[in-house]
Amino acid sequence: MRRGLYFATFALASRHFLGSQDSSKFPVTFANKPSKRPYYIPKTTSLDGRQYPVVWSPKTGGYVIEKDGQVIAYGPMKDFATQRLMMSRSGYFWGAVPSQSHGRRSSSGWLSKLITLAVLIIMIASMVVVFTRLKRKFSGQSGSRHRRGRVAVGPPSGPRQHEPDHPHFWLQVEVGDMISVNDMQSWTDMLKAANASTFGQDFVVRSALRMRAIDDHWQSALFGIDQLSAMPGDQSLWMLVWRQAGQVELSVYYTPKGIQLGTRADMLDRGDNWLFEPPSGDDWMPNDLQFVHQVTHSGTNESGTEVEQVFKQSAAPAAFGLATAYPGNRSVRSLRLVRWRCPEAMHNPLMLLVEFGAMERMEGGHLQLLLGTSVRPDELDVTPLGADRAA
Repeated sequence: MRRGLYFATFALASRHFLGSQDSSKFPVTFANKPSKRPYYIPKTTSLDGRQYPVVWSPKTGGYVIEKDGQVIAYGPMKDFATQRLMMSRSGYFWGAVPSQSHGRRSSSGWLSKLITLAVLIIMIASMVVVFTRLKRKFSGQSGSRHRRGRVAVGPPSGPRQHEPDHPHFWLQVEVGDMISVNDMQSWTDMLKAANASTFGQDFVVRSALRMRAIDDHWQSALFGIDQLSAMPGDQSLWMLVWRQAGQVELSVYYTPKGIQLGTRADMLDRGDNWLFEPPSGDDWMPNDLQFVHQVTHSGTNESGTEVEQVFKQSAAPAAFGLATAYPGNRSVRSLRLVRWRCPEAMHNPLMLLVEFGAMERMEGGHLQLLLGTSVRPDELDVTPLGADRAA
């Protein structure tokens, strides 16, 4: 196998790839329908911020995009995520000097090794400086604790509040607490969407992801909650508590089936670029990509009809912060939250994206997508039974 080809920018690498024999290894037309879809042709692709299927067309002898009654020939070279996948499979590198973790060696010899060593030293030094500053910033603040030198995000300090109107009440919910639902309408719709086998009113808090903005202007908690009557195989729900500027918002979510995410790099390698805006330049890494402002997803309206939901990103930009998972007091280091809302009258009009380890790796963090709805504080009763502070 030949050594990898390294280019300073994606534009240079793309120009070489398209002008070489490498691109001919990825045909887009065939004499007969392939017995198995080529890995470089995705099942869906993004056009104008929406996802459309990529299907076989016997008339053209290739794969086409079905868009609102139109048939458009699919060109993987015009799909930046697919082209990136094909170039990576052909041994092309651009931007940062490739490391041994890719399974290939750079052809630059000792110079490449020296550059790699220098980059590693700079990255390590930068990380030390950043986390040292974060430790100094969070030391002495309420609700933050240290364990083995790491920043830990905990519930607000002080006595536990018992009035739901108190700004600390919902953030002080703990693992083991009981949550009882007074108004089951929105929760029933949620449980149906999650394919639950039972529809109980009592939930127990199984886990807590406590989050805080780096500049402390918002606090949040994502609680994993299970029905007491849940059957084996029933998925957990998620209750988000969001506090900012003295206001508290509550919402509950489920994990939609059939959506495969992973890391940003995992999605791009599969051709799943529907969550990302196209890159603004030629020299980019997965963590540089911005999330789309509009997402289309199938859902059910209030009359029970299945329609396409258009979720629009909230006016606030993506929220960055630190997080600690309970029980176990496990530091998540960094986290990114993105929220979308469907303005139509739908059963589950909220969409939440959580990216774990958002600022540590150039390939991006692990992504989790949730669908849900808002809930009112007066719909819920909390019975304090847990004690995740001591976890």
